[in-house]
Amino acid sequence: MLRSYQSDLYNRSRQALLSCRGVCIVAPCRSGKSYIMLEIVRHAMIKHSSVLILAHRNILLDQHRKLITEGARIESVFTEVNHLGEHGKVDLI
Repeated sequence: MLRSYQSDLYNRSRQALLSCRGVCIVAPCRSGKSYIMLEIVRHAMIKHSSVLILAHRNILLDQHRKLITEGARIESVFTEVNHLGEHGKVDLI
């Protein structure tokens, strides 16, 4: 369950996606951005969307893999660049 400010960010990002092609969520450290991302992945999975999560640090990759156990492919930016197009279409990054 998201906290109120996390729900607000989640809902505002969904609204922004209706009129924009990309959305950037900015929040302070330890504010729960990974939990917001988990909620985004959950809703994408309901729509049977293919999700790719990219991170540039191993600590973030490990954190995301522990939190998001199914439904999304979690990769290093650098690994993904070397394997572009090998995993098929992605609906949400």
